[in-house]
Amino acid sequence: MSLDREHRAEYDCLVLACDAGRPSLSSSTHLLLTVADVDDERPVFERRSYEFDVTENLPAGTVVGRVIAHDADLPPFNLVRYLVVDTSPLQVSQCRH
Repeated sequence: MSLDREHRAEYDCLVLACDAGRPSLSSSTHLLLTVADVDDERPVFERRSYEFDVTENLPAGTVVGRVIAHDADLPPFNLVRYLVVDTSPLQVSQCRH
């Protein structure tokens, strides 16, 4: 079976070993299986879209809004990095001398 830490992180098992002798002999032990995490989850934003109005000439460092995303992986695989990309068309002004 496939194991997924985000679905279940630990399995508590009983292991039983039997031989083919006559009479058959057996022994058992307890096994606690912990599933290690891998970077297999995508970050999920709290909202589908964000929009903020910004007044010009605000001091550097002014908070204008918060964008929040979560990743279900454990550290260090749950680190979320943000990148702001301007997708608006490039506007070129023509100047006449």
